Amino acid sequence: MVKSMTLHTEGMETYCNVYYKNGECLTNTDFGNFESGKNFLDVMREAKLEEGKDVRKIKNDFDFGKSGHVNIQYHGIDAYVYYAPVDKSNWVLTILVYNNVISRQINSITSRILDRNRIQIIITVLSLLFLFITLISLNRRNSKLLIEQEKNVAERLQKEYDHLRDEAEEAAREQLVMFEALSRDYKNVFRIDPVNRTAEVLKLTGYVTKGLSATEPEIVPYEGLKNQYIKDRVYSEDVEYMQQCMDLDNIIKKLSVKNEYESSFRILDEGEVHFYQFKFMLLENKAIIAGFKNIDDVVQAARERETLIAMSETDLMTGLLNRGSGERKITEALKAGKGGLFILLDVDKFKSINDNYGHETGDKVIIAVGDCLKRAFRDGDIVFRLGGDEFSAYAPKVQTDRNAKKILKRFEDYLLDIDIPELGDRDICASVGATIIPDGQKEDFSEMYKLIDSGVYESKKVNGFCVTFK
Repeated sequence: MVKSMTLHTEGMETYCNVYYKNGECLTNTDFGNFESGKNFLDVMREAKLEEGKDVRKIKNDFDFGKSGHVNIQYHGIDAYVYYAPVDKSNWVLTILVYNNVISRQINSITSRILDRNRIQIIITVLSLLFLFITLISLNRRNSKLLIEQEKNVAERLQKEYDHLRDEAEEAAREQLVMFEALSRDYKNVFRIDPVNRTAEVLKLTGYVTKGLSATEPEIVPYEGLKNQYIKDRVYSEDVEYMQQCMDLDNIIKKLSVKNEYESSFRILDEGEVHFYQFKFMLLENKAIIAGFKNIDDVVQAARERETLIAMSETDLMTGLLNRGSGERKITEALKAGKGGLFILLDVDKFKSINDNYGHETGDKVIIAVGDCLKRAFRDGDIVFRLGGDEFSAYAPKVQTDRNAKKILKRFEDYLLDIDIPELGDRDICASVGATIIPDGQKEDFSEMYKLIDSGVYESKKVNGFCVTFK
């Protein structure tokens, strides 16, 4: 946007401004006493026009690229307005001169020459009279001075107009590139005007919501479209989230930080839940391009990846984490200073169970012990099998002996409840080494493992279930 101009030619103040053919103002400053940004045709409707002139004549001149002039009275001030189309554009150049400016010019000249001799005064008066008559005549007959000024102003502004046109063309090219990029991936694309708060359909593939048609694209209020879409399509559990995400003020705020804003949500279609993604992109002209697409295939692929990752981290016999994933998670917690209860255990006399009852029964014991350990600890704790009959667990935030012993007592009670018919009345016991690492204290996994392993060694010297804290 450019500013209107005020020119001084031989002491005469002249105002210049540019409007679109529909009368909308192209500039962002006042045009004489015309308010900033006000529609030119609206000003003409409010002004008192000279006899024989009306707004329809001016509007027709604007529409068909004709020049013209008119005397008006606006806010009680008489003025002369000249307008002419700007080549190769949809713009109209206007020039405004107030009648009292002409009078002031005459008075100023008069006051300066009154000090001269009588002959000079007479000559001057006659000259002024001639000048006055000439000015009035020029004013009534399309003033040559204003025409000349119009030409000068047009030349001075032409470069600026060309620059604006180039910027507009560049913005249009950018919008086309972004639209084509978005259209390749997104089935439904809209252009949003954040000033007028409207949405225009650019591409519509299939059903979006009530009232929208691919064959009859239209500009609709954004707020109404958003509310209708959320009510008509969005899954009930995501309604509140989408009200916030699609709030236009929130979108503008997000795009002020980054030129793209995207997220995913769910819709309900004929009783089935589907996953969708939206993406908002900011253009140079401050308009917003928005795209919506189905991402069911992406979600399914992500789920499959998560399944593969889970399988790679899981001990197949017990369903617990395997040694690699368990040690990695505990290492990360210890390096981050997340203190807690760290234990290591193995099943007492497990070899004799395998030898006397067979490996199938031994496998049942391993599965049962893993289940007891998992139930004794919390869902967010790290519980894993190292291999054979060895298990380990880490419970972040457990910082007292009392809480640690409560967990281990639960584990002991669960072991006593194990019922494997092949073992008869034989109990399953474990030797446990444990330590509590203070929160905020960073430790090395290997050192802590050696520490609790020594606790296991000491616990094995005791018959039955035993825990040794280090």
